[in-house]
Amino acid sequence: MNINATLFVQAINFFIAYLLFRFILLKPAYRAIVQEQEDQGRLEGLVAGDKRSLEDARKKQVARWVACQRYCKKYLPGQINEVELFRGITPKISVYAPSLKELHSMRERISQTIIARVEGVDSSD
Repeated sequence: MNINATLFVQAINFFIAYLLFRFILLKPAYRAIVQEQEDQGRLEGLVAGDKRSLEDARKKQVARWVACQRYCKKYLPGQINEVELFRGITPKISVYAPSLKELHSMRERISQTIIARVEGVDSSD
């Protein structure tokens, strides 16, 4: 087996191509992949934090709802007695029933008033 100059030049050429490929192409790609993984990790952390805060807010909301239900059960009014509610507010209503003698005198006065008005109307219109 002869080791000539072309084999040696090919080895140097391969080594130079390897170095160029590694440092010019692979390093930036590797940095971009690492940066992407770091960004994804940060985003996953933020999402996990938001999930925890949402869960905490949900627990607080449930606690407030339970407190409101307890308050409403504690201070639930009983059945409203309308008679007692309006007893002091409504005025006293009394029914006046005139006597028979007063009814006759009212009837006479009303009759006389109607007759007087009708007689004053001129029928020649």
